[in-house]
Order: sequence, then structure tokens, then C-alpha cells
Amino acid sequence: MLRGIVLGDLWGITEGVWVQLWSGTAGALVSAGVAALVAVVVLRRSNRHQQALVEEQLEVQRNESALAREKAAMTDLIGITNKFISYGVGTDPDLIRGTTVSFTAASFRWALETGDRNHASVLLSCASVLGGAGVVVSMTKEEEAGEFEALHTAVRSILNEMVRLVANFGLGWYLDPPSARSAALEGLQENAERLDQAVHSLVVASDASATVG
Repeated sequence: MLRGIVLGDLWGITEGVWVQLWSGTAGALVSAGVAALVAVVVLRRSNRHQQALVEEQLEVQRNESALAREKAAMTDLIGITNKFISYGVGTDPDLIRGTTVSFTAASFRWALETGDRNHASVLLSCASVLGGAGVVVSMTKEEEAGEFEALHTAVRSILNEMVRLVANFGLGWYLDPPSARSAALEGLQENAERLDQAVHSLVVASDASATVG
């Protein structure tokens, strides 16, 4: 009876109406809670998706920047290599040595960007051979250049070929299939050995001539 009085007589609302009201309120609260939970879940998933997209974009930008630095280093390397073509008898040896240092620095830059030690080591050996050949030719006297014209021609020919091979290697690294890189590297190594041998023959002949003289 008390229960009927409390629920039935309060504000003239019957017990049945109270039950309906409380049921509706509870349902609304449950619905609101579920909706809030769903919203939180959707928000978290959306945030994770946005974060993944941002990270993906940053990775793409990093890769593009790294590739740009690689190409810049190789472009500098090819440009520096071409300078060796213009060096000959009478060229200041210090100029050639400076170019060799620049070639070496560009090779190191390229190696650091690519992380490829094997190919970079070949380029560094080419720097030594090119620099050595350039200095030997530049320090040869005019009369010796005529006396050993065949040897000089061989050195110049192989040196020019090496400049071409360095350029082909650099361009091919980015334009040709990766499978072609090994062949380009082998050609560069073989030419470096030929140039080194040709320079050695020129030095030996020059020294022998000086001893006889």
C-alpha cells in the first residue's frame, strides 16, 4: 500500500506510468552510452588511420629526398669526371689533384646516400687511377710526349673511356634495370686496371729514357 501511495500518488502519476518513465530513461541512457562508445571507437580508428596516412606520406617524402640527394651526388661525380678529359701535358698537377679530391668526396657522398660500399669502393679506386694518370700525363715533358706518343695515346684513350664508363655507370644506376649494374661495375673495374697498366708502362718507359739520357 505504501508503495502504491508513493509511486501512485506522487504528482498524480500512477505506478505503471512510473515504470514506463524509468524504462524509457534507462533505455535512453543505455543508448547514449552505446552511441558514445561507438563514437570513441570510430574516433580512435579514424585517428589511427590518419596517423598511418601521415607516416606513409612522411616515408614517401624521406625516400624522395634521399633519392634526390643520391642523384645530386652522382651528377656531381659525373661532372667532375669529365674534367679529366681536358687535362694533358703541362696541366698544373695540383689542379688534377684537387679534381681527384672532389671526385673522391662525391663518391663518398653517393656511398653514404645509397649505403652501397661495394660499388662505392670501385668508384674510389677509379678516383685514384684517374688522378694518377692525369698527374703522370701532365708532368711529362713535351719531348717525352713525342718520344712516347703511342703510350701517351693509349693512356689518353683509356682515360677517356673511363670517363665515359663512369657516366654510363651513374646514369645506368637510375635508368637501367638493377641486373645491369654488375656488368657496368665490371666494365669500370676492367678499364681502371687497363688505365693503371698503361700509366705504369708510360712511367717505366719515361724512367728508362731518363736513365739512358
